[in-house]
Amino acid sequence: MSEKSIDQKVKDIIVEQLSVNAEQVTPEAKFIEDLGPTPSTSSSSSWLLRRSLAWKYPTATRKNS
Repeated sequence: MSEKSIDQKVKDIIVEQLSVNAEQVTPEAKFIEDLGPTPSTSSSSSWLLRRSLAWKYPTATRKNS
């Protein structure tokens, strides 16, 4: 990962996507209640976080019957 910490990258994305002040984005802040994303900003923020941080989610495996 680059010089920025993961925490700072997450904070930067949230500030940019939700148009909130950086001071509002704290570890204690509740995403929905305190930062107030709309459904579309919530979705785009989630996508950007996954892409920016290279998060990988396991895919479901299908069992043959």
